Amino acid sequence: MPKATFFNLTDVRKDEILQAALDEFSKYSYQEASTNRICKMAGVAKGSFYQYFEDKMDLYVYLMSRATDEKLAAFGVLVQSLDQMDFLEQIESLYMTGIEYAITRPKYAELAKRFAEERQMDVKNAILKGNSAKAYSFYEQLIGQAKAKHTIREDVNTRALAMLISALNDSVMAYITEEYGLIDYERDKEAILKFIRYQIEILKNGIDNVTGRSYT
Repeated sequence: MPKATFFNLTDVRKDEILQAALDEFSKYSYQEASTNRICKMAGVAKGSFYQYFEDKMDLYVYLMSRATDEKLAAFGVLVQSLDQMDFLEQIESLYMTGIEYAITRPKYAELAKRFAEERQMDVKNAILKGNSAKAYSFYEQLIGQAKAKHTIREDVNTRALAMLISALNDSVMAYITEEYGLIDYERDKEAILKFIRYQIEILKNGIDNVTGRSYT
């Protein structure tokens, strides 16, 4: 978490620093990213940087947390219009909203892609520790509402399903950015939607072809 001196800056100054960090971490892996370049882009003295953040990791964790919060806020707006959909239709709409969000914020999409490719487990764990909990909580709320409406089975493990949906969402975004690169939403929308529906179909119907098997 940034130090109090960072939060005492004006909103404009905070945004300049975070934009410089976003530019850097969307271009380079965590290890390759340079606080010197971030400071130079933001016009911050190196000594001042350590008055705002403990270290590079502190900045990276905060930036990723902000990115997650903004994406979940975009989802939150959509949730208000999902009442008439069943649960799997909601998930499909959320996946498509995530893609639209990535298109409008390409640097955040690149940031997510860099993180997906990250090989340092201490870095991965530092980010996942807080951000995964946020995502799980969001999906658990939707799952709880779906159970109350009896649109999904009540015996489904809520946390397990939330984790699965969150992981699928990440895999969809990774696949889409790898397959299509710079997405032309109007051109690629049908192909993207088709791929998402493949995953939704698997989620709905499962993969087991052996009758009488129990996993409980």
